[in-house]
Amino acid sequence: MVRGWPRLTTVTVETSPLRSKCPQSPGLSVSACLQKLGPRVKFSYLDLLMRMLRAIVIVVAVSHLCFAQTSSEVRVRVLDYRTGLPVKGWKVGLSIGNHWIVEKTMQDGVASFRTATALPQNLHIDAEGGVRSEWSCIATPEIFDTSVVLEKGLIGNFLIHPLCKHHVSPITKSNPGEVVVYVRRLDPWLTFRRLWHDATRG
Repeated sequence: MVRGWPRLTTVTVETSPLRSKCPQSPGLSVSACLQKLGPRVKFSYLDLLMRMLRAIVIVVAVSHLCFAQTSSEVRVRVLDYRTGLPVKGWKVGLSIGNHWIVEKTMQDGVASFRTATALPQNLHIDAEGGVRSEWSCIATPEIFDTSVVLEKGLIGNFLIHPLCKHHVSPITKSNPGEVVVYVRRLDPWLTFRRLWHDATRG
């Protein structure tokens, strides 16, 4: 006998209430009685497998739909304060609930934040990402109205500060769901001065 795929056999499912109404009798078999009382349900193992697959697909689709309805995405576009060009590899922090999420900007200068929970009423953004060699050139506090950001986007107010002088880049436009910030990367000397200032001022 050659081993291979098992043959698809037909299984007959008969409900117990109908069987109870069809006792064994010499003149009428149980199957004949069931045919008279009601239709039998027949299916193959392949049918059972297809039903299980359909159920799995439905569950996955519903889960994806629920995630899509509750998930939110906010983008932070980081531009150089002097040239207005996108800055790659810049760390940006976003406060969600009681913790911070830190993402790096891509080639286009955009750091994307996606969360499965609802966004807070205001977005608290750290354009320096906790890195002391990164300097934010937007006015603090860096808090933005979430509804305005999602509807049309916002641009951080440019900071009047010696480290952000000689700002010649044109003010860009924001896109819905996006916050635009201007930054400056500090050289080693300025980074040291900042660390020294933070240490001596407490």
